[in-house]
Amino acid sequence: MTRRLAGIDVPVLEEYLEAFLARELMRCVDLYAEGAVLEFATTQCRNRPELEKWHRERFSANLELVQIEQARVEGAEVILEGVVTSDRLKAWRIGTLPVRAKFAFRGDKIASARFGLRT
Repeated sequence: MTRRLAGIDVPVLEEYLEAFLARELMRCVDLYAEGAVLEFATTQCRNRPELEKWHRERFSANLELVQIEQARVEGAEVILEGVVTSDRLKAWRIGTLPVRAKFAFRGDKIASARFGLRT
């Protein structure tokens, strides 16, 4: 996974991406710190049950990170820009979407994750 992050050494993020790819729900959720926030469109997940639900929904839609085009550090955040696809997008005849994810960390856990469209 390190190659995908273009030289940025953030083991917890690499582990999260690997767990997401493998659809390992508990492993994904365990990588979030107590009190972490995940934002996606108008959704905010602030506790473990909400994080589990969000991940289950993405897994059931077969959300796939097709490519990471850029990974960079800005201040205290790691920003990934890439392309995703899913069965839901395909049902709407949308093949892929350009996306941006911003991660902040507390120790070896994710403190916040914000996912959205890249504009």
